Amino acid sequence: MQCREGTWLAPYGENEYAGFGTGKGDVAGPRIRGTMHWANHPRRREDRVWCPDLNGTIATEDGAKILISIKGYSIIEETPPSTARSSPRYGSRPTTPDTGG
Repeated sequence: MQCREGTWLAPYGENEYAGFGTGKGDVAGPRIRGTMHWANHPRRREDRVWCPDLNGTIATEDGAKILISIKGYSIIEETPPSTARSSPRYGSRPTTPDTGG
């Protein structure tokens, strides 16, 4: 998935950040294939841990719509190669076209 645009601010000093970004990407797995649209409003704590707050939808190739939510913790490693360690919590809820929910 790719972030299309984002804003990152440090309103409380150098180490604590707030942000907002949106994105779109393809989802391909053993049970789901489709396109995901999302928005993320993460926060970076003083201890440099990012806390994602991502919500979005997946439109599957067979016409289903899935609401998704990702919350958790993410740490960017400072040592080469630069990697991110994440501990996300995922949630989803399928929707149906005839009921909207």
